[in-house]
Amino acid sequence: MLDMQYRMNERIMNFANRKFYHSQLQAHPDVAQHSLDISDTDDAILAEPLTLIDTAGCGFVEQQNPQTLSLSNPAEADLLLRYIAQLFSHLALSQPEQAGLVNVGIIAPYKEQSIYIAEQLPHYEALTPYLTQISVNTVDGFQGQERDIIAISLTRSNEDGIVGF
Repeated sequence: MLDMQYRMNERIMNFANRKFYHSQLQAHPDVAQHSLDISDTDDAILAEPLTLIDTAGCGFVEQQNPQTLSLSNPAEADLLLRYIAQLFSHLALSQPEQAGLVNVGIIAPYKEQSIYIAEQLPHYEALTPYLTQISVNTVDGFQGQERDIIAISLTRSNEDGIVGF
């Protein structure tokens, strides 16, 4: 069993540790507290190594592409892009040299959602200087890669409470 991981902050690791490793997994000291150096922000969300945003009840409803049957959720995707734009804007103001170095991965379980996000990226003015630093793909497309920031768009939101695969 894996007992030492070298890739992520321990706060990010905690869910998998409890769920799959019976709390036996440890984060190596080199990564255990690693995070972006934005602790000077007044925005508590930006200063956290892990942020979960619950969009239940916000009216963010999934849509199905009739040709591919893949799903997208434009409202959720737009919220995610606004959040990343806010992060880059803060970095550009407080630490412009770091903003130019941070790379972001946006992951969605559905191809239709990843296509929508990629198409919308250039429309966010705050993100245009950083487009080469942002990658968008499905879970399979990101397999084995690393980024400074990973944003996950879970896509699903429906009245039946079906979360998908």
